[in-house]
Amino acid sequence: MSTRKDKTNSVIAEFQAVVDELRARGMSDVDCHSLLNMIFQGWLVGGQPTKEYLDLAAQALELRKQTTEQPESAIVNRFGDSITSK
Repeated sequence: MSTRKDKTNSVIAEFQAVVDELRARGMSDVDCHSLLNMIFQGWLVGGQPTKEYLDLAAQALELRKQTTEQPESAIVNRFGDSITSK
């Protein structure tokens, strides 16, 4: 039983060392959490993003581009004039 606990502690220590190294290289806590989530989702395999992840990221960027290109909505009166509050 103690061998299993020792192995678990060793893996956790290795994981901590990896996280410490990533943070030393300038990654934020959010960056580290994002990488871990990518691993959990199966989007990062062998240290490389999967095609599925790259496709989803491209879709997200396109959607962001579309939403930022749309003009801001405005409230207009029945004559089509913009209404502003004073």
